[in-house]
Amino acid sequence: MEKRYGTLSDYFLGIAETRRQGAQTERSCGRSGESHRSKQTPQKRRPQPATASNTQDTLIYHIAAQTENKSVTNRMKHGGAERPSLKKKFFTFHYMGRASSWVEILQGISAAFVYFRKSEFHRQNEEVEHLLSAPHEIYVEENAVVVKTKLPAINLEKLDERMSQIRISGDFEEYMRKELRKIACRCSCTVLKNESALRAPEDGWEELVDIWSCHNREFSRLLENRMVPRPGGVIYGSLWFAVSSSRVPKCMERSREETTRVFYNKVCTEISESRAVFHYLFDLFQREKRVEVDSRGQTYTMKLIETCSVYNGPFYYLKSEEDLVNALKIAFSVKESYVEENSNSAPRRKTSTDINEHFSDLIADLLKENTTHTQIGKEEVSFILQQ
Repeated sequence: MEKRYGTLSDYFLGIAETRRQGAQTERSCGRSGESHRSKQTPQKRRPQPATASNTQDTLIYHIAAQTENKSVTNRMKHGGAERPSLKKKFFTFHYMGRASSWVEILQGISAAFVYFRKSEFHRQNEEVEHLLSAPHEIYVEENAVVVKTKLPAINLEKLDERMSQIRISGDFEEYMRKELRKIACRCSCTVLKNESALRAPEDGWEELVDIWSCHNREFSRLLENRMVPRPGGVIYGSLWFAVSSSRVPKCMERSREETTRVFYNKVCTEISESRAVFHYLFDLFQREKRVEVDSRGQTYTMKLIETCSVYNGPFYYLKSEEDLVNALKIAFSVKESYVEENSNSAPRRKTSTDINEHFSDLIADLLKENTTHTQIGKEEVSFILQQ
C-alpha cells in the first residue's frame, strides 16, 4: 500500500517528487555493502509527526492531538506510544450546510483529492477509514488534510466534454431560455411572459469590431444602434436581464431609458443564484487574470486555478460522472476595502453595472462556504459550483 506524507503545496509545485528522487539517489550512493552498514553506530531519533518513517496510526494520532486545545503531557516513547486521553466524542463537521469533505477529480492522472478539515481526520470517521484501506497519499496542511486516491469507474471523456467552454456556455443559454419564460415581481402583482430570451454580448464587445472586419464602416451602423430586447422578450446577462421599460411592473423602479436592467434577486424566478455566479465568474476569467469584489467592507481578490469537476460528500458515495458538478477552483485573498483618507463614508464598491451588492455578498459567502481549508501561497482555495 502506497503511503506518502507531505504538504499539498509541495504537490502543486512538484517539490515532493524532486525530494523523493533526491533521497533515493543519496541512499543508493551511500550504500557500500552490508559490512559497512553493520559498523555504523545506530542513532536514536525521536519520532516525528507526518513523515514517511512513522506509521499511519501515528500520523492520525498527531493530527488529532493538534486539534486538542491543551498541552500533551505524555510523549511518544521508543518501542511504544503513550498517548494523551483524547475525547471519545466525534462528530461530522458540516460547514454551512455542506458535507464534511470535498472530492476534486484529477482527470489527467485518473485520481482524486479528498479534502478534510484537520479535526475530521480520525479513525472514527468512516470516510477516512475507507480511504486509508486503499492505495493513497496524504498531504498535511495547517488546517486541512488532503488524501490523494484512485478514481472509481468514471467516464473521463464525458467529463472533458462537459467542461469545455462551448458546452458550459451552451448549457447556460438553454437553461436561461427555459427559466426566463416567466418572471414575476416579488409582490406578485405582475407576471412577465416572455416570447424570447437572448443572451447579451460580453462587455467590451465594441472593441472587437476591428477584428471582425477590415473596415470599421462595415459595422458603423451596428455601433450606432442601441441594444434593445425584441417586443415581448428580454436580453439577459449572467446576473441580470434587460426588459423594455414599458413592461417593467409598476411596483418596481424603472429607467428613463428605453430599456431597464433588473438583477435576478429583485424578482421571482427559478434561476439558481449560485449557478448565475458561476457563469458570471466563468465569463469574467476568460478576459481577466484577477477579479475583485467588495463585500461588507472587505475586498476579495480571486484568481482562477482551473475549471474542474467536484463532488461534495463521502467519497464512497461517488459512483459515476453523473454525481459530479463543474466548478471553478479559485485562490482568493481578503483585505479591508479601500477608504479615502479623511472620509467617514463606507468603503467604495465597484462601479461595474454587471453586479450589485447582493451578488457581491453571495460570492464572498460561497468562497467561505466551499473552502477546502488549504492554501496556495497566502491565498485560500475554494470552489464555485455550477449548480
